[in-house]
Amino acid sequence: MAALRPSMQAISTEPPTPLHLAYTEKLNAYMEQAVPQESKDRQQKRIAILSDLTSTFKQWVHSVCLAKGLAQPVAEAAGGALFTSGSYRLGLNEVGMDIDAVCVAPRMVTRDDFFETLKVILEDHESIHNLVAIAGAAVPIITFDYGDINIDLMFAQLPVDSVPPTIDINADSALQGLDTGTQRSLNGPRVTNLIERLVPQFDAFRQLLRCIRLWAKRRGIYSNKMSYLGGINCNLLCAFLCQLYPKACASLLLERFFFILKDWNWPTPIMLTPPPPPHRVTTLTPEWATRRRATWRRARPSGRSRLGPMRRRPARRRPWPRLRRTRA
Repeated sequence: MAALRPSMQAISTEPPTPLHLAYTEKLNAYMEQAVPQESKDRQQKRIAILSDLTSTFKQWVHSVCLAKGLAQPVAEAAGGALFTSGSYRLGLNEVGMDIDAVCVAPRMVTRDDFFETLKVILEDHESIHNLVAIAGAAVPIITFDYGDINIDLMFAQLPVDSVPPTIDINADSALQGLDTGTQRSLNGPRVTNLIERLVPQFDAFRQLLRCIRLWAKRRGIYSNKMSYLGGINCNLLCAFLCQLYPKACASLLLERFFFILKDWNWPTPIMLTPPPPPHRVTTLTPEWATRRRATWRRARPSGRSRLGPMRRRPARRRPWPRLRRTRA
């Protein structure tokens, strides 16, 4: 995979001072009290749940192929994979955290199958309750509780005959010719994977992210639905600060986070990688092509449209729709 470079040059590459390291120890101690992390047993429980869901999903893919009259060898080779994203994939391991996952299936298995037959299998599972299927959402989803852990399950259909566990969804070519629902579903794990590649010190990023999430929740501004900061926005902002200070520890990053962003010229989007070359041509669905034109042609935004644009640059190196943020 091609190397990625930050959109902005680092402000400082100085290592942390003893004082900042001492502050970081105190910060971590406070965070452990304020937002405890799960025990090893609880983390293992999550792994076991994902293993069970993966097995259930692959068996379902096999049965769907057989039900559609495909030969046994074709059904056995169809495979299927489960990819996680968000806070769980980033390893935050906080108590009460949900799990975002995407079921990736071959061309023979459709989203209608997902919401019709897999939904029934999940409803009959002895450990699953409170299941709600939202097929008409911008990102179609089945959400449920597996025991006491909430799962958000999405679906992606790839134009291939077989989906092995090692399939690469990170390459730009992985999104070519896909429907919008699949593109949006895959964007979750792709963004998470690429943020991990773009962050110089992942432990410091993770510590900063935990702090910012706690701050946003206590300030009542942790909500995409209310046009404030959601999980992905916190991830992007924290990754951006880590790029500006690639050797800084968590306490310094936390200070710099507010120092930099309080005076940010918000009509300027936050980007983790540079914009693509203007001559680059790729295949987009009609909706994404329309949004691309709308994004770049919007000149000198005014009023509410000036507040807080961010672009999910990592997962596709072209303009994504801007996310507007209200004043906080």
